[in-house]
Amino acid sequence: MKVGTYWEATTYTYEGTVTIDYTPNQKPDIVPLSLTSGTACIEVNQDVTYTFKIKNTGPDTPATFKVSLSADGSLVQDYTFSGGINLNETKPGTFSYKFTTAGSHAFKLVVDSGNDIDEGTSGELNNVLNQPITVQASCTYPPPPNDPNITADFVIMKDTINYGDWNLFTPTKIEVTGCSYSEHYFETYQRAGQSDEAYYKYASYTNKTGATTMASPYQSKTSPFTPGKVDVTMVVKSDCGGIKAVTHSFTITGGTTRRRWKSDGRIRATRTPQFSAVLLD
Repeated sequence: MKVGTYWEATTYTYEGTVTIDYTPNQKPDIVPLSLTSGTACIEVNQDVTYTFKIKNTGPDTPATFKVSLSADGSLVQDYTFSGGINLNETKPGTFSYKFTTAGSHAFKLVVDSGNDIDEGTSGELNNVLNQPITVQASCTYPPPPNDPNITADFVIMKDTINYGDWNLFTPTKIEVTGCSYSEHYFETYQRAGQSDEAYYKYASYTNKTGATTMASPYQSKTSPFTPGKVDVTMVVKSDCGGIKAVTHSFTITGGTTRRRWKSDGRIRATRTPQFSAVLLD
């Protein structure tokens, strides 16, 4: 026997409110927001201007307070902010600094460094900003960005050379779409970004077939080239401002020995200082 069941129900609607008691921060809370250089590359032994910003996320305070700035643990400068700081007000500061070694460094920014303002327990925990900084031995490295409208490549004549021998870098393709070819040049570098980086930019060409010879003594604007891997970059520019960079490498082997021609036609191998000239009799 099949049985059917029916239910009856009543729906009730209730109206009401939920009250949340919120007590805003009753004490100033000054925090460091940022510390920037405004430049994409920071080079060793160069003065760079930096900017920092601080902000009060708590109530207004008329009190004078201090901000301390240090680099790698050494004090750079103390700042005094007179007249206090209001709720949500941002205040900037600027300074100039020069790093004397390449590599990883850090700035430390401490707001209310003299504890002149009572920020409460939580407010005292966010007063420090540690900002890492990378300093390059040369800001010519790394190579510039690549323009998709430029196609380029080149060959290195020798994959390996003995120290003191020469090498040749020759373009194999330079094509520019939408604009016109302007110039190209070659750069050589070793140990990029390190304190003993070796780097040299050769003269520019305005014809697509221009080749460059790297001859001994190897030219460098920084530290000398030594046996090991050498990176070679060809940079191509268009008249629209486009840039294309292509990098290949070769290896220098042996010690710092150069070969010298003698008047009798024979070759002498002699050890010479890194920057002495090669004499051809």
